[in-house]
Amino acid sequence: KPYVESKGRKFERARGRRRSRGFKV
Repeated sequence: KPYVESKGRKFERARGRRRSRGFKV
């Protein structure tokens, strides 16, 4: 799931709180 990691980094900045399993799910 390389595409998930790519988008996960963008969401990680907006949602630093749920960068654990917020963009992955």
